[in-house]
Amino acid sequence: MKTLNKLALSSAVVALMAGTAYADAELTVGTANGDVGELGTPINLAAGSNFLQQNGTVELLVGEGATADFGIGGNASTLTFTLTGTGFVLNGAPAMVDRGTCTNAAIAPNVTGGIGDASFTIDVNNTFEANCGDAGNELSVTVPVILTDTSLGNSASASVSIAATAAPTVVIASDDLDDPIVDVVEPFEAAVTAGTNPVLSLDVDPSFSAFNDTAPNPPKADADLGTVNVSQFGGAAVIAIAAETAVANPAAITVTVTVEDATGIDNFTLDAPAATLAQTAEGANTFSVELTGADVGAFLGGDRTITANLLEDEDAAMVSAQAISVSVTSVDGDDAEIGSASTSGALASFDRDGTNSTSFEWVALEAANLNNIFRFTNLADDAQVFATITNLNSVDANDSNRINDFDLTAAGLTSGTSAGGELQITAVELGDALSDAGLLDLDAVSITRGAVQFTVEQNGVAVNRLMFNADGAVNSTGEFDNRPNPS
Repeated sequence: MKTLNKLALSSAVVALMAGTAYADAELTVGTANGDVGELGTPINLAAGSNFLQQNGTVELLVGEGATADFGIGGNASTLTFTLTGTGFVLNGAPAMVDRGTCTNAAIAPNVTGGIGDASFTIDVNNTFEANCGDAGNELSVTVPVILTDTSLGNSASASVSIAATAAPTVVIASDDLDDPIVDVVEPFEAAVTAGTNPVLSLDVDPSFSAFNDTAPNPPKADADLGTVNVSQFGGAAVIAIAAETAVANPAAITVTVTVEDATGIDNFTLDAPAATLAQTAEGANTFSVELTGADVGAFLGGDRTITANLLEDEDAAMVSAQAISVSVTSVDGDDAEIGSASTSGALASFDRDGTNSTSFEWVALEAANLNNIFRFTNLADDAQVFATITNLNSVDANDSNRINDFDLTAAGLTSGTSAGGELQITAVELGDALSDAGLLDLDAVSITRGAVQFTVEQNGVAVNRLMFNADGAVNSTGEFDNRPNPS
């Protein structure tokens, strides 16, 4: 018979009177087969489990591990247990269990209380053998109970007092279980842990088509982005506590990585099980794999590393600095009432070598009541500059609200760099260049706006913004966070 808890209540019976043998006595709560667990290891019951199945047994052991007769050995004595349950009630008649020759198991204990009571007493009137208390030869009383609430977050716990009478001495002690007997938990727990942001290299052609590696290694096409871990709660969740029936694994698990711009990315891979997350459709910003069969078990229960792999050789392309996320969804297994494994979270982001400005918000790409000038300082006259525009209130020629890596140098917008390394570009000039390149229709909305971020193929460049009104009056240089990213 399995039990509700696998906890040991150490030193629950303590001798208060010198000269008695109770100093070695213990009250423990363990399994009916004698496997006494460590204190603080509750059974994890999966939320959503069938309420009517949640019956089990609390077993009370006296004398587990005691080194000597604990004061009642060889005598006709009485032990009185008072058990008060939180989250469970009595569900049947307590019984003696033969664990060695400590007691006569045929003698049924007397119970004060009935089925459905949360607090009750159990009197054990018996003659105890002299070796009671030796390991494997303990007093054992099993108590059938049933949970009263299996809602998520609830738990079952107990307090126990024991009075031992062996003329002429009476010893009374009590204790609470330090931890619950049962915790009602989500069947699966999950976490996404981001790794260190990999940096896209300037020292490749085209720029940003590979990741920097540890010197003196050359740039590489792959980088680990972090881990995802989906496990049964506490390593083992059950749907029935009496039989300790484990939660079934999902029938299938889908792992999906989402990027902001898939240009230059080949795929993503999992290390366990070895699997490739392929692009879900041409041009899509999602990469996915479905795991079934043995691969589901291989995925659950540990940190699984996700690696980004870039296109190489003639297929290599500039990869955007961007945020990357992962999600895990699942199809229910045999336990349809049990919620399946799922999670989502941020992985490491792609950073770019050189200088990456902050993302300047609320930039009008045509004349408006609030206009923008971007000032670059410490800029070399041969440094290439790119602009990425996101969160457009319009769409580009590809029906996207994002334009990646528009080459300002090729468009002639950096030709005005001064001998001192200063360059000024207005947002209207940027908008006109995007329109001339066929990337943006400035007539699609009344005022075309977006967020603008610059990438410079040079370290140590500062990029700031000045905002001014339509009449030419300066509006602000600091209304928005315009500090450059020092990377």
